[in-house]
Amino acid sequence: MSNVVPFDGYVEAVPPARSGPGAVIALADDYWRLANRVSATEFVPSKLRNRPEAVLAALLSGAERGLGPMESLRSINVIEGTPSLSAEAKRALVLAAGHDIDIVESTAMKCTVNGRRRGSDHTTSFTWTIDRARRANLANKDNWRKYPEAMLLARATSELCNAVFPDITAGLATTEEISDELALEPTTTRRKPPATRRHVPPAPESLHPAPAAAAAPTTTPPPAPRAAVSDDTDLGGIPGADEPSWATQTPAPEPVQPADPEMAKRIHAEIAKAFPDASAATRDRYRHALVACVTRRRPAGVVASSAGLSYEEQLELSKRITDILAGRASVADGPDDTVEVRPGGGWTYTVSFDPLDVVGSRSSSGEALQPDEVITDDQLTLSEEATQ
Repeated sequence: MSNVVPFDGYVEAVPPARSGPGAVIALADDYWRLANRVSATEFVPSKLRNRPEAVLAALLSGAERGLGPMESLRSINVIEGTPSLSAEAKRALVLAAGHDIDIVESTAMKCTVNGRRRGSDHTTSFTWTIDRARRANLANKDNWRKYPEAMLLARATSELCNAVFPDITAGLATTEEISDELALEPTTTRRKPPATRRHVPPAPESLHPAPAAAAAPTTTPPPAPRAAVSDDTDLGGIPGADEPSWATQTPAPEPVQPADPEMAKRIHAEIAKAFPDASAATRDRYRHALVACVTRRRPAGVVASSAGLSYEEQLELSKRITDILAGRASVADGPDDTVEVRPGGGWTYTVSFDPLDVVGSRSSSGEALQPDEVITDDQLTLSEEATQ
């Protein structure tokens, strides 16, 4: 049976599955006619619309990877002149080639994906966390705030496919990565060079001074008071002289990212999953205790309401709830109308509500921490590892 399908009076070859550049080049004439016909339609991305040459390049690039024409237009994106493939399309190509990709964990805080090549027993794992995204200055971007699960999955997928399945992706970049990198390009500003003092040559007559004439003795006037040096004062071209003194500059405080309403809804849903058998009042009580633990470092004092959380605090709260769902942490009623939060590793937070207070202790010894002693996330991580 011939491997062709009719298309409006001419024959269009089905894209080969990685059969070599020669077979793809053979499609150029047919794909050129197709590009001219569809380039003005809404099926073409806006950046390629009415540009049949660019549409043809996308079609041939997809054909090299075994994608059909319309699938290429959906999956291949051109960003600042760089063709890229979405993370979802990369996973689809890997699975279509008979390899395995498993999404082990996908939350707003962490994503882990495993990959295994067909016929191999070796599994490779890649993990992306919101802390890693924060260190890369990604977590506060709009798409990361709204869709943290999808963005973490895209990053983990990209690293896995590029490392384990390079023959499938053939070096094609991941759309989500390019979008983030272009958004992070710094805007460079050129500082005005330091002012320099221009040398003024002496007047011609000053080269041949007239003979001194007898004159009445004069009194030398006192020197004029020296003006204070300001930032605009000419300092004779000394490099960096026009820069302000860092010793007198007060660094601007880092802006607090406001809370995300979508994240707030997600947190309430996660609380319901974490305590499915508890009453609504008990769930609210546990949520207030978790919020108190998250805000225990606030200089103005701890709070129990999630309404005033920052985005960073929302992320930390979601992480604690994820630990509870995974069995790595727990929340339970304590003595004297308190709530005990155990994040793991032997630590315990005792939260009292009247008055609101959070006291941390090591459950192994029961030793209370000092008021100014802070349990850092690093300590919690180390203690968790020590007990495993």
